[in-house]
Amino acid sequence: MNHQSDIETLFRRNYSAMHRVAASLLHDDEAARDVVHDTFEALMQGGVCEDVSAGYLLSAVRNRCINRLRHYATRERVHHLLSMETNEQEIDEWPDEDTFAEIREVVNTKLPEGAKRIVTMRFYDGYSGREIAEELTISENSVYKALRNAILTLRKHLTKHG
Repeated sequence: MNHQSDIETLFRRNYSAMHRVAASLLHDDEAARDVVHDTFEALMQGGVCEDVSAGYLLSAVRNRCINRLRHYATRERVHHLLSMETNEQEIDEWPDEDTFAEIREVVNTKLPEGAKRIVTMRFYDGYSGREIAEELTISENSVYKALRNAILTLRKHLTKHG
């Protein structure tokens, strides 16, 4: 069999189970279809199709769903934090993907290493202030001070650059 027919066979055999897993995790049928599609696309691009088991495919879908949920959670945390900070009601469609890319860029280039690590742990990894303090063996007050300064840096940069 050639690569294309291997992928088609895998698709026919496993699509419904993969879609069920994705839909149960994401609670969104369209997003579930996208995740399954992305999984098969990665298989096609990677040239991997021999010895691919159903378990491998289901794990790949689960991992893609977790990444998507993590992205949603990060986006919601930033949105919530910014709406608390600014008390503006017109932020419903903000931040968009370009703004997220800009935020990531500011975090990676403008913040000191310690602040970058704290921001990453808090907003990307979902740690609480207490968990960050324990992990880094610093006070919770230091964590919140670093977060506050990072938010001020982000706000200053975003305001300056539109």
